[in-house]
Amino acid sequence: MLLLKEQVSAPRVLGAFIMFGGLALLVGIETTGVGDNWFFGVGFFVTAGTMWGAYTVLLRHWQIPVLEGTSMIASFGAILAAIALAPFAWPSLSKIELPMLLTQIAMQGLVGGILRVVALVIALQHLSAQTAALLPTFIPAVAMMVAWLALGSRPETMEFVGATVVFLGFALAARKKFVFVIRRAQHLA
Repeated sequence: MLLLKEQVSAPRVLGAFIMFGGLALLVGIETTGVGDNWFFGVGFFVTAGTMWGAYTVLLRHWQIPVLEGTSMIASFGAILAAIALAPFAWPSLSKIELPMLLTQIAMQGLVGGILRVVALVIALQHLSAQTAALLPTFIPAVAMMVAWLALGSRPETMEFVGATVVFLGFALAARKKFVFVIRRAQHLA
């Protein structure tokens, strides 16, 4: 972490690679093998995660207030994405039944959008930039778990394995902070 002049430990790097491996399992390895678009899917997730991680580091480096900076960027990004993608999405959206459309808006907008921003703001206030930068890798795993609990959409075996690997990789990458949080919770109990 050159910008923040922080040391990056070997367990943190290994944990990050394990998380990306879990993400690769989560986004498309079936029991029959890799799907046709698997490399693109993984590439998009890795790119998005890398960009989000860079964003968290730059927030710290530039000392921008977390809530204001994140709210402004997320709002601007959502408006820009809606304008840019609407012409391409409309043919598909017009075919979806209203309950499914509302479910997708709630899951993608509230869980994937607003909840992600709130979680990032809280994380940046309590975690190091290195640890907070790893959090975007959780989004697909958490969304899968929420869909399972809220909608009964049971994950495939490889998706569940991938989510578990993502969580284990994060535990390794954030182990000092992770151990501190567990010890503090035990102390409070």
